[in-house]
Amino acid sequence: MKLLFSTSKRSVASFAVRYFTNSQYSHVEKVHEGGDLIGADGYNGVNIVKIEHRMEKGTGFLLCEQELTPGEELVFANFMQGKLGKKYDWGAIISFPFRGDWQSDNRWVCSEIIAAAGAKCKNPLLSFNHFNPSRITPRDLLLSPKLSVLSDDPQEILSILRR
Repeated sequence: MKLLFSTSKRSVASFAVRYFTNSQYSHVEKVHEGGDLIGADGYNGVNIVKIEHRMEKGTGFLLCEQELTPGEELVFANFMQGKLGKKYDWGAIISFPFRGDWQSDNRWVCSEIIAAAGAKCKNPLLSFNHFNPSRITPRDLLLSPKLSVLSDDPQEILSILRR
């Protein structure tokens, strides 16, 4: 299973996430069928976007991979697809500086939905003994020893995803 981490220098929300989490990346999405991306964003909530759209809007990228069994991959993908159309959780972004907890089955932030899908397939990126699942950030996911980096070069990422 591949995850694309990204950032946008043109977004106040992206700046806030990077600033308050001390991270280079402010967003994460799962690579979906055909190289599209599925995740939660502030414009459309949980949705599927074309990789080209993300590359247009972003300024920094990192493609990573987690080994999952086919069954785990299916559970992960089904969980994400089951959340399509849910709203973005702006309250979670606002609570970052105050270290508040957030969690709602009807509203999601990008990293929270990835963490929840991993927990659902019984192969979470992080141990919830060390991380509160309702406070997962893109930076937290990047710390996972289960992730291997594939590329940070946009052209190479496009090539990998189009295979």
